[in-house]
Amino acid sequence: MALGTTISAVKLLVKIGDGGSPEVFSAPAGIKTKGLQMSLSTGTSTVPDKDNPEVNPAWDLTIGKALSQTITGSGVLEAEDFATWNNWWLSGAAKNCQIKLDQVNFGTYSGSYYLTDFKLTGSGPGDNVNFDATMKNAGPVTFA
Repeated sequence: MALGTTISAVKLLVKIGDGGSPEVFSAPAGIKTKGLQMSLSTGTSTVPDKDNPEVNPAWDLTIGKALSQTITGSGVLEAEDFATWNNWWLSGAAKNCQIKLDQVNFGTYSGSYYLTDFKLTGSGPGDNVNFDATMKNAGPVTFA
C-alpha cells in the first residue's frame, strides 16, 4: 500500500497586503488556524420534456451563477498586528490578500477582500486575547 504525500498545515498561508507600491504581503504572526472556503452559487431552470411534456416530468437543471471565496483565520492576537486588523475593519475598505499552499508547484489565489468579521475574545487572568477574522472576496480572484 502506498500513502499519499500530505501537506503540513503550516504551509497554508494567508497573507495581507500593506497597500504599498510595490505591495508587500505578510502573514499575521499569531494566526494559528486558517481556512479557505470556495463556493459556487447556483440557480435552477425547469425544462419540460420536449417529446411528451404531458406525461413525462420536467427536469430541474442546475446553473452555476457566481464564484466566491471566504478566508477565515484565528489565533492569538499579537500587539504588533492589532493596528492592521483594527484599521482594516474601521476603514470598511477591501485589501489585497494572497492565499497559498507554500509547496512546490502549487499556486496562489490573489484578490481584494473585505474584513467582514473581526472578533476578540479572552477568558480570564493568565490567558491571551484571541481573535477570529473572516474575509470575503470583493470581486474576482485570480489563481496563478
